[in-house]
Amino acid sequence: AHRLTPSLQGGRILLAEENVEVSAYLRGLLDAQWDVQTVGSGGEALEALRTRVPDILLTNAKRAGQNGLSLLRELRSRAATRDLPVVMYTDRLDEASLEAFEEGVDDYLVEPFTAPELLARVSGAIKLARMRSEVSQARAEAKVASARESLVKVAAHELRTPLTVIGGYVSMLLDGSLPSGSERAKAALRMVAQKTNEAKRMVNHMLLAARIEAGGVILEDTTFDLRRSIAEALDRAAGLAEMESQQLVTTLPERPVIVDADQAHLGLILDNLINNALVHGKGGRIEIALTPDPPTIRVIDHGPGVPEEARARIFEPFFQVEGQLYGRGGVGLGLAVSRQLAELQGGSLVLEPGTPGVGCCFRIEIPRRSSTTN
Repeated sequence: AHRLTPSLQGGRILLAEENVEVSAYLRGLLDAQWDVQTVGSGGEALEALRTRVPDILLTNAKRAGQNGLSLLRELRSRAATRDLPVVMYTDRLDEASLEAFEEGVDDYLVEPFTAPELLARVSGAIKLARMRSEVSQARAEAKVASARESLVKVAAHELRTPLTVIGGYVSMLLDGSLPSGSERAKAALRMVAQKTNEAKRMVNHMLLAARIEAGGVILEDTTFDLRRSIAEALDRAAGLAEMESQQLVTTLPERPVIVDADQAHLGLILDNLINNALVHGKGGRIEIALTPDPPTIRVIDHGPGVPEEARARIFEPFFQVEGQLYGRGGVGLGLAVSRQLAELQGGSLVLEPGTPGVGCCFRIEIPRRSSTTN
């Protein structure tokens, strides 16, 4: 067969094709120019991507072991594969093919295609991968200085609010404006405690974000029941729920949902999501739902939601939805830190699609318990 020598050599391709003959044929076309790893299904592809991320993924949209669109969505929801170039091929062009472009596929081949066409498309995808890597590195370097400046400005602004409230109530208690032991004094002390916790949470977010950036976060995995973690998070949020006049409602399975993860970090993720829901979800009801397979937690509020134009940036450090977050005890790091902690454990945190103006649903997925764990 005639082969086109691509202009760009070197690079790694992950090929997902369950038909052994097709897989062997495509690998024969590609491995003279690139390092090709083959897997038989979408599930095997995800497992291979957890071990090592290639330059591109080449997959059969119809025979990837799972729906090609669901595989694509899974890749785009993970930090490690969010920018991975994906090339799909299929025997026909249909609505699913068009939807793949909306979900972020980079190229789409319709059979029958020639060997030169395949090689040219793969070469272009690898060029795209390298361009994205270069842009990402340049962007990261440019953001370092501006991120530090943003941290100082935002932290100074947001810490001032709880500290002002704390200082005001302490002064009133000291000068006798709030008689000791009175209901007003007790209410003032509860507010002081709440604002102290807000300030501590902001400082902890900033310190944790710095440790994540420096690669200094150590995971302490244990085996535990997710239902217990949710119950403990609800206990911690009870005071804020009362202040915000909101109700916390859970939907939990009867059987334990056992996972291997860092329990403290998961608790922090839950605290961030529940606190956000309580502050911004003005529907009077916050729902925390757990499903077992795969282990998934959803935190749902019925507030104003996230505007469509802000959804793509909601997990960026220091990003705040205008008119919703300022002055409410946050520096715009809670969601960014939470997603990074989830991904460090092999999980994910995403904002599910929804209708603007009718609330939010954040979904946390945790890896299943390892079969080798006692």
